[in-house]
Amino acid sequence: MAAASIDKKVVAITGGARGIGLAIATMLHRRGARVAIGDIDGAAADIAGSRLGLGAVATLDVTDPRSFESLLDVVEQRMGSIDVLVNNAGIISVGPAIDETDDITRRVLEVNLFGVMIGTKLAAARMRTRRSGHIINIASTSAVMPVPGIATYSATKHAVLGFTDAIRLANRRSGIHFSTVLPAFRCPIAR
Repeated sequence: MAAASIDKKVVAITGGARGIGLAIATMLHRRGARVAIGDIDGAAADIAGSRLGLGAVATLDVTDPRSFESLLDVVEQRMGSIDVLVNNAGIISVGPAIDETDDITRRVLEVNLFGVMIGTKLAAARMRTRRSGHIINIASTSAVMPVPGIATYSATKHAVLGFTDAIRLANRRSGIHFSTVLPAFRCPIAR
C-alpha cells in the first residue's frame, strides 16, 4: 500500500519551535504540507515559523485546554480544517526519581501526558464531524525500555502509548487514525 500524500494537508504540531517538533515541521513543510506550530516559547515559535514560512504560529500551553483550543481555532481560521495533529510537546527531568520534587513530577506529568490527552480529545472532536483525520502522539523508546534517571519521563511516555492504543481501539470505525511514534532515546546521564 502506498503512503498517503501529505501534500496540502493541514498539520498542527505542538512543541514545534525546536528539537523533534521543529524537525517534523521542517520535513512536512518541505513535502508540501501546510504546517502550523504551537510552542510554550512563543518567541522561538515565531522565529521558527518565520524561517520556514509557516501558515500559523501560536504560543501554546498544552496543559491549558483554552490555550490548546485557541491554537486549533487559529489553525482552522487561517489554514482550514486540521488533517493531522502531532502531539509532540514534552519535557524531561533527569536524576533519581526519589529526589525529584513533587512540583517537577507534576509538571512532567501535566505536559507529557495531560497535554497529549487534551490535544487528542480536542482535535478528535473536530475530526469526528468530518469522519477523517490523524492524531500522532510522540512517545519515546523509554516507554517500553525504561531508562534509569528519567523515571517520570518514562512513566509519561508509557502512559501516552497506552492511552493512544486504547483510544485507537475505541474509535476504530470513526474515520480518525491514531498513531504513536517512539523516537530513539539517548540517555542524558549515561556517557
